[in-house]
Amino acid sequence: MKRFIFGALLVIVAGAAYLLNGSAAIDRMNPSIP
Repeated sequence: MKRFIFGALLVIVAGAAYLLNGSAAIDRMNPSIP
């Protein structure tokens, strides 16, 4: 159960970071995305 909660928190934090940073980080990691 703890692992599930940790995973959910990790997804939430990653989503928040994505919203704050926009898609710049994703474009840097995968330049093939327009």
